[in-house]
Amino acid sequence: MARRWFQVGGSPFGQTGVERSLTIHRLTREDAGEYTCESRDDRTVAKLRVEMPRVVEFLTELHNTTVLEGEDATFKCVVSPEDVGLVWLMDNEPITLGNRFQANQNGLCHTLIIKKCQMLDCSRITAEAEGQISKASLKVQEAQVMFTKKMEAVMAEEFGDATLETEISLETGEVQWMRQGVVIQPGPRHTLSQEGCKRILSIQNLTLSDRGTYRCETLHDRTQVKLNVEPRKISIRKGLTDQETFERETASFEVELSHTDVEGIWQKDGIRVKPNNQWRVSTNGLVHSLTLSNLTLEDTGTIVFSAEGVRTIARLTIKETPVSILRTLADVRVEEELPATLECEFSRQLVEVKWFKNGTELKPGKNCRIYSMGRKRFCQIMQCCLADAGTYTCDTGEIKTSCSLEVYEHKLEIVQDLEDLYIQEDQNAVFMWTKHFLLMCNVKAEDGGEIHFVARDVESTAYLEVEELPVSIVKPLRDRTALEKHRVILECTVSSPRCTATWYKGKEEVAPSDRVEILADECSLKLVIQQVEVEDEGTYTIKVGEHTSKAKLMVEAQALVMVKHLEDVEVTEPEPASFQCEVSVDINKPPVWTLNGDTLQPGPSVRLENHGTVHKLTLKETSVDMSGVVKFTMGKAKSSAGLSVK
Repeated sequence: MARRWFQVGGSPFGQTGVERSLTIHRLTREDAGEYTCESRDDRTVAKLRVEMPRVVEFLTELHNTTVLEGEDATFKCVVSPEDVGLVWLMDNEPITLGNRFQANQNGLCHTLIIKKCQMLDCSRITAEAEGQISKASLKVQEAQVMFTKKMEAVMAEEFGDATLETEISLETGEVQWMRQGVVIQPGPRHTLSQEGCKRILSIQNLTLSDRGTYRCETLHDRTQVKLNVEPRKISIRKGLTDQETFERETASFEVELSHTDVEGIWQKDGIRVKPNNQWRVSTNGLVHSLTLSNLTLEDTGTIVFSAEGVRTIARLTIKETPVSILRTLADVRVEEELPATLECEFSRQLVEVKWFKNGTELKPGKNCRIYSMGRKRFCQIMQCCLADAGTYTCDTGEIKTSCSLEVYEHKLEIVQDLEDLYIQEDQNAVFMWTKHFLLMCNVKAEDGGEIHFVARDVESTAYLEVEELPVSIVKPLRDRTALEKHRVILECTVSSPRCTATWYKGKEEVAPSDRVEILADECSLKLVIQQVEVEDEGTYTIKVGEHTSKAKLMVEAQALVMVKHLEDVEVTEPEPASFQCEVSVDINKPPVWTLNGDTLQPGPSVRLENHGTVHKLTLKETSVDMSGVVKFTMGKAKSSAGLSVK
């Protein structure tokens, strides 16, 4: 009986005999499925599952590769199937992928790229894919290191830095720097560095001996460059500016130079500044500073900064601090016949004031006492009456303060009489009668006697006895050093203003003159010398009664230098010729002018002028035979110029 085999979705196959079979040769995945065998009355079904074995194979093998040092090496292979897991090895060691080793896949194609090959990269490269392998050799040939960028001459400045830079063909190439046949080694002043193919030599803190030819060499090539080092030229970017300030304030001077590490010299009035608590010198890079603190009027002068051939000058002017009112007058209300004290305080002790009542100036008198104590100023009405009421003003001429005084009547009552008082000189004497009191400050011997208090028809008397103190020197003279042409003050303090003092220089008595003042301010005795000269040096003595005090005065001469030199003059006979120069200090000594070595004297044809520090020579009638050299000499200050007469 005939049977038919059916494959779902396939073609029928016929068989004969009792057994029926179906044989499929060269089985493929497509043969998998459900198979049915049918007879006329029955049918049977079977399923066929086809399991295919995994076949991995290299369709294209790796190839041996030879590259130059520094080049990239590329290995490619084609592996089936596409999802195969492939591992790269170098000399049987797995390769770690990164910047130099890069692997990628494009379908069946696998690629390994080795960047910038080195001599050490010579090896056997293996691609392993699930047991299948492909091998190839990598050979790296040493490349010649050549210079790709020549160096150009370098100009630098002394004490500065210089950078010599070149480029080679290979990043890993080695070079050595040489000068005069000697290999340069890294050190404090020489730095060797590289950036990719760049090779750099840096030289710090250049000296003139560093100039010359520098050579950079590889095993295959060399290049050289010339380094020129010029002496540095210091210049002033920002000079000194004049300063004007007040006593006890601080003044700062700054100079900005073109270079760092430059030693500068500060001078005041020709004398080099020595740093101390009051004078502070500092340097910060390009900026040089001089700070003067706690200034006095004597600090007024000329400030000079000089360094390596450059110079800048400024003037320092110190002014007295403007006076101000620390405590104003306060309104006062007082009973008739009682004293009233008006008090104010200023910022300075030495302040001259005037007192006014309703616009009319007050003068000290029997009932009006005007006095001062330190910075305080007082106006005391000893016994107020109704007419004393009004507006009182204390005026310095610049500022003023005012208050009102109100006087009212009172009923007189006697409680206690005045009492006698015995005190020593310079003490304060106080007499009190009821609510009235008399204060006598710093009493003197001549203040002794009877003290009367009269109030209307009532009177009280007491006796004041003052014990006179012997005069002594409380604060002796001190040695002083002064700069020529400046003012110097010798001062001492005595215990009493009622004394006679005599000043001596050596054994000779000092008398007042145009330059010398002898002052007495209460207990302060002063000897003031204006425009001090070198001849004023010596030992000064003050004699007060049986007491003496001595001090040494030293005078430093001012340095005399040329501020403005003579300039060459060219005239036509018989035109006049004028020469002018300026020195740093005005001194009384006349200069010496010469023409071709002959000293010139004032006359009809020669005029010599002096205007402070400026000196001028005028030759009124010139002749051809006067051509030559004109010289100016004043102490150590000298200048010369040429005179050409056509």
